[in-house]
Amino acid sequence: GGSAGARALARSDEEEIAAILEELPVLGEKGRFNAATRRYKKLMSLGGVADGPAYTGILTACAKGKIPQIAEKVVKDMVEMPPADGLKLSDFKLALRACARGARPEEAQEVLQHMEKAGVTPDTDCFEMAMRSCIRAPTGQEKAIESGARNIMYKMRQSGIEPDYNLYGALLQVLVRARRYKEALASFELLCIAGAPSVSHYQNAMTAAVRVKDIDTIKSLLSEMNLEGTIHADTAQMLIDATKAVADAGEWRLACSLLARLPEPRPVKTYHAVIASCSRAKNSKTTVQLFDQMRAEGLEPKRQTYNAVLHSTQSVGDFESANKVLSLMSENGITLNTVTYNIAISTRARIGDYRGAINLLAEMEIAGLEPSVVSYATAINAAAKGNSSTAATMLVKEMGPRWGLVPNQYVFTAAISACENDPDDTTAAKSAQQIVDVMAEVGIEDEEVKQRLGKQVTEQLHRDRAVMDNAHLKADEEKLGVGLGRQLEV
Repeated sequence: GGSAGARALARSDEEEIAAILEELPVLGEKGRFNAATRRYKKLMSLGGVADGPAYTGILTACAKGKIPQIAEKVVKDMVEMPPADGLKLSDFKLALRACARGARPEEAQEVLQHMEKAGVTPDTDCFEMAMRSCIRAPTGQEKAIESGARNIMYKMRQSGIEPDYNLYGALLQVLVRARRYKEALASFELLCIAGAPSVSHYQNAMTAAVRVKDIDTIKSLLSEMNLEGTIHADTAQMLIDATKAVADAGEWRLACSLLARLPEPRPVKTYHAVIASCSRAKNSKTTVQLFDQMRAEGLEPKRQTYNAVLHSTQSVGDFESANKVLSLMSENGITLNTVTYNIAISTRARIGDYRGAINLLAEMEIAGLEPSVVSYATAINAAAKGNSSTAATMLVKEMGPRWGLVPNQYVFTAAISACENDPDDTTAAKSAQQIVDVMAEVGIEDEEVKQRLGKQVTEQLHRDRAVMDNAHLKADEEKLGVGLGRQLEV
């Protein structure tokens, strides 16, 4: 009785296996991947082995359902238990398509290894699909993506297959994803040899060129795209990136042209990059025009943009525009930072308004901002332009005690220039004497700088014979550690 029951059960299993083998091709064709997966697992649990059509069916379901993990396991089973009619390249391609659509580079590489083990030679399509599995991999897997791409390229070279247009396109995308931008540009060049690049190819190449700041390549890409008519609204983000890159590189004319082609509203950051580029080029007219255009479009500039316009206008002596910008900042509630104040102080320095410069230093303190050495050096330069050694000396003397700032060679040079410009010999010499005291207190390590400053300050000390006696000069020499020329005129 027991053996008869076992035979009946065995016949039932055999019938179930036969039924599954008939169902899998149909389920795969209809894209019913969940049902196909369940039936395949049932087949394995019954100890059954898939035949050729069954393997094709389950792999078709995996490709349509984006199930690379199951596809890889099916391929492994297929290699270990091949169908009677032999292994087919098309079945492996279905598995690789599942990996590509499911963004699983790990499984794609496993499938390629199974192919190698089975002695099945992959073709170009196989490698392209394996590469595309890397393209769609989730964010944060850049290292895994790069490693996968390198392994795939290595296997392709071993197979003696030369990449074609589609494979170069896939490789370009993968290398950009992996942040291997120089290699991506090389792949783009090879792609161009194989065929005409598409808009997406140009976009990836531009991304790579922008990231490595390859301005010549950016220009070349823009020129090609313009000729091909591929610069339009859909490529706006690429133009935005290119505009910023060329602006940062100092190509302000090209940056202005690209900015004009961007659809409104243009990004605030892009405007700032172009304005800052024009400012660095000392093109005050264009800087102000873009600043006004930006505001006319309803965009509110950030503080750093105001700073760039301030720097540009004051550098060419356009104090009217500089004051207008400062007023706009106040009206729009934009607080000035140390950089802004330094630019404003520089504006005062250019016209020798040391009182205005000193007032700005006071405003900084009221605003809770600590001035920098640059702030003081610029204010002292204002005193030099205004011929006031007294104001310059006062500023030099207060830097340390008030703010803990150490005067540098630029501070001392500006202060000595104030003495040189002061028409009063006695005042200039007294100021020079006080500068000597601060120089001695600070200590100047650079011997060449010390000698130069010593020579300059000596000329000012010589303007007043009251401090020209040997005793005074010897004391000053000991303070500075340099010779001050103690020869008295007879």
